[in-house]
Amino acid sequence: MEANAKEGNSIPWPISYEELAPWDSYVEEFAGISGSKEGLAQLPRGDFQPPMNLTPPELDLKAAIEEKGKGRTLIPGRVAHLTAPTEEQIALGRASCQYRNLCRRGCPFGAYFSSQAATLKAAANTGKMTLPSPFNRSLRNIR
Repeated sequence: MEANAKEGNSIPWPISYEELAPWDSYVEEFAGISGSKEGLAQLPRGDFQPPMNLTPPELDLKAAIEEKGKGRTLIPGRVAHLTAPTEEQIALGRASCQYRNLCRRGCPFGAYFSSQAATLKAAANTGKMTLPSPFNRSLRNIR
């Protein structure tokens, strides 16, 4: 949050990372961000679910990079895919990623974070959410 200001490209943000951190953690946990913690300065720490496994070709590339990359490494991407659903996520009807490549079509397992899989269901569960009438029929289907 300070990099651009330190480099003279911008002004500092009006809030600090420390002020934002509790909300950032809440969002990461609610959405279900998976990833690894490498301790790299350029990547922020986070509250992640276990990382998705690297594929065999990615493991080969990782080995080659680490052998010849002068301190570089290949890491799993940080993504909004559940790998170890929490009780809250399970209660919303979400499940672990099944690695079936259905993300773009709207994950039928709720593993890939979306409004339909998470935030709309959570809001509906409060009993305080209302939608205009054309959406009311759809709302019954997401409970």
